[in-house]
Amino acid sequence: MSDLKAFYEYAQAFELAYLSDDWSVIRPLLADEAHHVVTNGGPHDCDDQGADAVVAGFREAVRVYDHRFDLRIPEVLEGPRTTDDGIWMKFSLTGAREGLPDLRVEGEHLVRVADGKIVAIEERLLNDDGARAADYLNRHDAELRPLGSNVSSQRLPERQRDLDSAIMKTLVRLYGAAQSEVDVEAALTTCHPDFVCETVCFGVATRDKADTLAQFGLFFDTFPEYVVSINAVIAEGEHVACWGSQSMTMRGGGLGMAPTGRTARQPFSCVFEFRDSQIVREIYFFDLADMCSQLGIEVTEVQATLSLLRSAAA
Repeated sequence: MSDLKAFYEYAQAFELAYLSDDWSVIRPLLADEAHHVVTNGGPHDCDDQGADAVVAGFREAVRVYDHRFDLRIPEVLEGPRTTDDGIWMKFSLTGAREGLPDLRVEGEHLVRVADGKIVAIEERLLNDDGARAADYLNRHDAELRPLGSNVSSQRLPERQRDLDSAIMKTLVRLYGAAQSEVDVEAALTTCHPDFVCETVCFGVATRDKADTLAQFGLFFDTFPEYVVSINAVIAEGEHVACWGSQSMTMRGGGLGMAPTGRTARQPFSCVFEFRDSQIVREIYFFDLADMCSQLGIEVTEVQATLSLLRSAAA
């Protein structure tokens, strides 16, 4: 298992634990010596040493902070990406309570993984968000839900759209981040079992998640250096659109011709469809002729290869 996939599984387990209050799902993902440190966090500050202390700290933190709101809206704003220090991301966390202004904080989150287990989680809130959160809790103490409350059953229907949008945009960022690290298994952890991908300029669509895994493997064998930069993500209903730029270097012969070693840099756009809070379909757009020109290959030859692939699939 890659470090990124281990991180994705931890992130998903955390959200499940938050909703169910069953924090035991986190413990198997942590190394015994794991530690969790939050700095500049105001009410979030902690320094928990050892896996059991980390799990207990998570549970206590959401009871004294997150559960005091009617709705918790987390969102990944940048990343995740693998660095020399670990897996880094920038996030926001919004607490919504009926009759009160929202409390929104931003922070950075760094996770270190060893042998498939989380060994360190380091977080810090940005700017003065920690002090601002402490002041908010103090000023609105009587109006917030009581300390030690369980997760709220009040859904705030008018805010549910904000939560759904944040979740969908986060999953798209996680999906794109994993592809930028050529980590297909991590990318597909965000996807529904019925997930399909349609690459419009190739005229190719996968049939299910297993077929997607195989076709992505072929794509990344051809382009093992592939990076996505997302410029914008918007959500509406059950769909998300994103656009940005992509860079791909042709090192393999998956397009039916000798690799050129050249790199294509070009814009792209995608539309994602969701089902059961997972990505169930991706429609992927970019300019095939432009890609071929930059890679130094003939578009007609690529189209002939793609025609054979479509016939074989049929």
